[in-house]
This record gives sequence, C-alpha cells and structure tokens, in this order.
Amino acid sequence: MAKNKRTLPAPNTWDNSNQHWVSQFLLKGFGLPGNASHVYTLDKRTLSTTIRSVDDVASKVNLLTAQDNSRLTSIERSITGAVQRLRKGHQIHLAVKERQLLNDLVLSLILADPYSGVKREKLRKDVVQNTANMIAEIAFRNGLPVSRPRLQSSMHPLLPEDVLTLALDSENSLTSIALSLMGLSIHKATKPLVIGDSPVMIARARRNSVPSLLNFGSEIALPIAYNCVLVYDWVTEPNTVTLADPLTNQQSRLVGHYYWSISRCRYVFSRTRDALYEARMPYESLVESTGSVTPSTGWHLMQEIAKNSEIRRQLQDDQERLKFERGINTLATRGDARPLYEY
Repeated sequence: MAKNKRTLPAPNTWDNSNQHWVSQFLLKGFGLPGNASHVYTLDKRTLSTTIRSVDDVASKVNLLTAQDNSRLTSIERSITGAVQRLRKGHQIHLAVKERQLLNDLVLSLILADPYSGVKREKLRKDVVQNTANMIAEIAFRNGLPVSRPRLQSSMHPLLPEDVLTLALDSENSLTSIALSLMGLSIHKATKPLVIGDSPVMIARARRNSVPSLLNFGSEIALPIAYNCVLVYDWVTEPNTVTLADPLTNQQSRLVGHYYWSISRCRYVFSRTRDALYEARMPYESLVESTGSVTPSTGWHLMQEIAKNSEIRRQLQDDQERLKFERGINTLATRGDARPLYEY
C-alpha cells in the first residue's frame, strides 16, 4: 500500500479553519521592507492605519468548503514560483501549465471574494444548467428526447457545494475560456502600489456576473507586488505574456484611487504608509501632484479611470462656475454688485 498518499477532502464538508480569500503569498509582495509577513493596513470604515500580519487579514472561518480550500491552497503552492519570476520582470515566459494555474488563481480570487457580489448558489445553478444543456444536446444528436428542465431538477441535488472546484473543472466555463484567450501584460511601477482585500480589478464587466468577463473590451488587473501589476485584456496579442510599458506615477496612484473610491473592499494594504495616504487623496490632488491628466501609455483601465475622473472634475468646475456667475448676476440685478476682488 502506498504511503503518504494525498487525498482530497470529501465533497460538501466544511471545517472551522481560518481560510484566506486573498493568498498570503500575494500579500507578502506588499510586505514591509525586511518583514514581508506584515503590511500597512488601511480600514476604509474607521480610516485607521495599522501594521498587521498577513495571517490575520482577508480571512474568514467557513468561507469555503474543505475541498474548495484544498484546491485553492494547491493552486497557490503551484503558481508561487511563476509569480516570483513575474515580480522580478525576468523570464516572463510562462509554460502552458503555469498560465493555466495563473488563470485559475485569478478566477479563484474572484469566486472566493466576499465583496464580489457573486452568489454561490447562483454559480451552482449555472453549472447545473450548462451541464444539463450539454447532456441534452448530446442526447438530441443521438435521437433521444430529453427534458432539459427535468434534467436540471434531477441534477441539482447531486452536485456538491464545492462551487470553486466545480467552476474550475467546468470545461465550458466562459470565464476560464476568456482568461485563456486574453493577452496578459506585466507593468512595473516606480511608486509603491497598494492592493485591496477585493484584489481583482475589473473594468467593463459586471462583478456579480462572472461570464460577463467574456465581453470584448473587458479588462482584468491584479497587483502581484508593490512594484508590479498583471493586466488581462483583449488588446494585447491573445494568449501571450508581454512586458509592457511601466506605469507612470499617476497610474500607480490611481491604483490606490481604485481601491479607495471604486472597489467594494474593506481594507487596503501596502508596503508604505505614504501609499495608503495617497490612496485617500482626492483625484484633483493626484492630478496636481503629477502634473498630468490622462496617461499616454500603458494600462487602459487606468486611462479610463483617469478620463472619467477628469470628466467628473470638469463637470464640478462647470457647476461651480455657473453657480458663481448666477450669484454675480443676482447681485447686479439688485444694484449692489461690487468689484470681484472684494468677494
């Protein structure tokens, strides 16, 4: 009999362990200099900043089934070496297996994220529906009449609660297909980046509808270290890994702007306290401090955030100007208008 053979936990079993939905090895990429196991942590609700261990953040008891937790742990251990290479910016070529593991990691981070709005039961129903449709199609081609609703109702109790494992193993998972086809670019940063406890950044897709990531034009980004971010998009050559333009200072700061103002995350982590402080700065201050408005190269998601923020800023300026002009006109009609410099 073979010894030390690793076995998966039984389906549908839960345990009371403290499970991390953001990988600890990922958070250590934002660790303090000389102490990677600790990070500066900003609480968006209390506005407090503390130093916390990566063991104590982005975790919850009974977050995943035992099998899903085991699967996520296996992915993290298998992809650590490749992520370390990507962080260094050397040998960015990924083997086919490594690229698949990286895709699985990103998908797992989305599915396990309690802020994502993705419902476990909804995902389970989608798996049942897709599987039933596939079986019904095969039966139809072989001349066997099958009721799809009846097939779905009979299959639903049979599928386990291990949603993450089901999604990763589903051959017709639209998200897995999208991640496999999208181009992958790596952007280095000169200013320290931050990451939230809802780590995956998504543009032009609905967070609570995972298959919508298949929409062309969608973009997925994941900071993997304080000086490096991965970006999936449909612009980069499909199924490739490219070392792209480095982020400008403004783009780096806009990562913090995303987690602070746009993301649903509760906590933001960083290597430096200053990076967390800048994440809370109003967008106007970011523009003034960098001397530019819209990045000219690099990450399209950051360009969109900068553009939208600039549009909002312009609208606010226009509203203030109109309000000021109306006030002056009102004073003039009352006959008590004074030189502007007195106001």
